[in-house]
Amino acid sequence: MREEQDPVDIKVSQPEVVADNPFWYVMIHLSPQWIDTMLDRECRGELSRVGGRASDPLLEPFSYYVPYLDIQADKSLDARDDFRNFVFLRGSEQRVRQIVSAEWNTKSRLHLYHYRNKQGEAIKVSDKDLNRLRSVFRQHYLRCFFGVPVQPLQGFSKGSKVRIRLPYWEENEGEIRRIHLRDGSKRASMRVAFIIDGLEREVTFPDLHEGDVEFCDLQTEQLLSGKVIENFEHEVAILLGHRFVVDKKLSGAAREAYLTEKKREDTPKLRRLLSFADIDIDDSDDRQRFAALMLMCAALLQDTAAVSRYRSQVEQSLKADGVGAYTQAYLTIALFVATRDPNLRTAVKAYRAAHPDCPAILTRFYNKVRDLRTH
Repeated sequence: MREEQDPVDIKVSQPEVVADNPFWYVMIHLSPQWIDTMLDRECRGELSRVGGRASDPLLEPFSYYVPYLDIQADKSLDARDDFRNFVFLRGSEQRVRQIVSAEWNTKSRLHLYHYRNKQGEAIKVSDKDLNRLRSVFRQHYLRCFFGVPVQPLQGFSKGSKVRIRLPYWEENEGEIRRIHLRDGSKRASMRVAFIIDGLEREVTFPDLHEGDVEFCDLQTEQLLSGKVIENFEHEVAILLGHRFVVDKKLSGAAREAYLTEKKREDTPKLRRLLSFADIDIDDSDDRQRFAALMLMCAALLQDTAAVSRYRSQVEQSLKADGVGAYTQAYLTIALFVATRDPNLRTAVKAYRAAHPDCPAILTRFYNKVRDLRTH
């Protein structure tokens, strides 16, 4: 990767015209090499012209930048796949729309599409931001920079309310009727029901990738609005209750059947919560609490890699200087859920006894796990 002060390496047909547009549209494509080739051909007029003939004038110029090709020599990039999918386009809104709806894109197995915020708006960045991003590529996840998570496909299930981010369909909300994951859950085929002109229509999407599908149901919108931490706390408390609070009348096979069914129902919900792991949280105390919430979700999901990641964060926070007593208790209850160490639960119990007016959510968490069997 070149030094920070070097100009961004972009391709452009007529720079003096494109320079009038100060913004870059943030796009997604899953094959950086292929989209680089196609955009280069589009830029030179090989794919699209005003009248469709080779002798016709060129369409309005645009420029593009594929960061993965600029920094692919960085060996650490292989473990950070979210970098490779980003493309930046600079041009008028009409020209970008022409590229997205071009036949070579819509009929391709992989699609170039807009990266959007949770309100569904296309994200744009300035020249200054794009240059700043070149350092972010090496240091942070782009999902953190934009504050908008890409939903993992395994987070979706039958009945999920979704929006398909493909041309024609992205303005419609639908419900998944059937889903089949493949290629390590990186691809999926889905059958989705839409209401179009008052009639239900089921459509099969045979080859969807991460970023092609997003939740659009009220629950997800509410989760990311208002007081985000409190929203997540409420969801996690419910899921803890499903797993650890069982009617005492249930025993033996009936109890195991109940827990198995709850685990099946809760799995997509837990995956959904974990999919928001990279959202931006400004306050340091909130970031620590959020890591604790993610740890509890990972433990309930029995996701070993995620447990390891968030356990490390929680343990580091507990060792840090200046951590308040409440935050310590909050982190400790999450660590107990992950480790089942009875000493951790005892520590939280002692804190609650000494602080009877502590925030209600800690009491709620504690009550869910106070009878949990320990090692």
